[in-house]
Parts: sequence; C-alpha cells; structure tokens
Amino acid sequence: MNAVARRGTASVVSWDAAITPLLPGAPNAAPVPVHSRHRHVVNLLVPGAGLLALASDELDDAPWTIRVADWAAVEPLIGTSVVLSQEGVLLGGDHSLRLDPQTRWFAQPVDLAVVPTRDLARAGAVLGAAVREPVTPFGRASAQVIHTRTVALRACLLDADADGPDLAAAVAALVGLGEGLTPSGDDIITGLAFLAAQPGMRLGSRRPAIRRALGEAAHRTTLLSATTMAAAVEGRGRQRFHDLAMAIVEGRTRSAVPAVLSIGHSSGSDLLKGMSLALDVESELRAQRDNDKGNSND
Repeated sequence: MNAVARRGTASVVSWDAAITPLLPGAPNAAPVPVHSRHRHVVNLLVPGAGLLALASDELDDAPWTIRVADWAAVEPLIGTSVVLSQEGVLLGGDHSLRLDPQTRWFAQPVDLAVVPTRDLARAGAVLGAAVREPVTPFGRASAQVIHTRTVALRACLLDADADGPDLAAAVAALVGLGEGLTPSGDDIITGLAFLAAQPGMRLGSRRPAIRRALGEAAHRTTLLSATTMAAAVEGRGRQRFHDLAMAIVEGRTRSAVPAVLSIGHSSGSDLLKGMSLALDVESELRAQRDNDKGNSND
C-alpha cells in the first residue's frame, strides 16, 4: 500500500458537484453499503438517491462520481462501512476522501442551436456509420428486436403529439432490452436523451415523455442503468458525451467518436446509435419547422 493510503486522506481528482446535497451533516452521517465492484469503479448505494460511484481517475468525469488518484491503494479500503459526511467519504479506520470545492466537476451544457440543420444531419450520419454490429450471441439475438423498437421510437419522436402516451410507451419498450450492465436499449435511450436535453434542441420538447417513461420502467433494468438514464435526460453524462456535443458544434464530430465508442464492450456503439437517432430526428424536426415557416410566408 502506498503513502497516500497510509497517511489517511486519498487524493480526489474531481467530483460531481451534484453530489453535495447527498452529503449529510456530521450528526446525520451514516454508513452506506457497497452495491457493486468493477475494475475501476466501486458503486455505493445511497438510500433515496441511487448509486454514487468511487472511480479511478483513469476514467473521465461523470454524474454521481468521485474520481480518485492512486486507485490501486484506495480500492481495497472500500468496504461495507463507507460513510458519507459533509467532509467527504470515510472509507474505514482513518482513511477518507476529502471533497474539496475547488475540484468540483460541473456537467456543462452545449448549445446546439448554432449548428445548421444540414450539419446536424451530417454529424448524425458520422455517428451512425461508427456503430458496430453486435458480436455476442445474445447481442445478435436481440439486435432485430432492438432495431424494430428503435424505428418505432423514431416515428413517435417525429409525431406532433410529442408528449403523448405512444412516445412514453416506445421509450419504455427499449428499457432493459439487450446485453450489458447497461443494456443496449438503455444505452440507446441514454444517447438520445442526453442530446435531446442540450440547449437549442427542438427534441427537448420530448423530454417529459421520456422522463416519465424512465420513471415508470426503471424496475425493468439495472440500478446502474436507471441512474445513468435519469442523469442523461437532465443533460448530464460522462465528460466525453459533453466533448462530443462540443465537437458537433465545432464541426469535428469524427474526432470525438473513438472516446465514446470505447465505453464498455457494446455500450459505446449503442450510445452512438442513440445520439445518431437524436441528431437524425432533430434534423427532421428543424426541416419541418423551416418548411412550415416557408409555407406561412407564401
């Protein structure tokens, strides 16, 4: 174990500012259980709030995440006695993670209103071209069902009744469907919802139905996936999502694709599929608006 762990306070590289309300005052500090462990992440189950991740700084910033340096030394200390307090996270004994306000991460929205319709369509095509075919037997077996339901979702997103029950049902039909800790259908919804929630997106009017569907269908999927989708519909995702949105604005979409594609075994590809869907639908909605304006001026 290295010097960082021995002196008791591990170095927090950055942490999601939205975590602040989850930190109780000293008199109310209470242990929270470890929900799950992965190579670079330990998820804590916070009652009433979902998952809070302690992660290696090899990963990028993300919602509900605290990034920690010297992960190999810190991770073994994270046991069943983890305590949240205003000071940070107590790992047991004298070991702690101090949450310095100076290292807070804020999920910055990206205004996509400035991107011309034709450029949005081109960016969507770039993302769609990067999508990979599933390679596992289960992934291949579920691919056709996911495709059929994604096509149905697209039609509902383009429908004038943007907040209707059909759209909510189409979203719910994808929840929990497919392979992975975050199933493929969920990743598609995450990519779609994240871009829909960015400023300047007409697709944002569909968020109430998406949000409602996710709340009603959360029991169909993993807690990790439900937490991720809930953040996405509020416009919050991993930093590489925000980087991709900025790349779209700056006309360099292709350069940001590899970072998203590298997520998980299949998640990156499915996230890109959802983002491509969002840009495709947004382009259609803007074209409809422009056409309606043209007709009104005749």
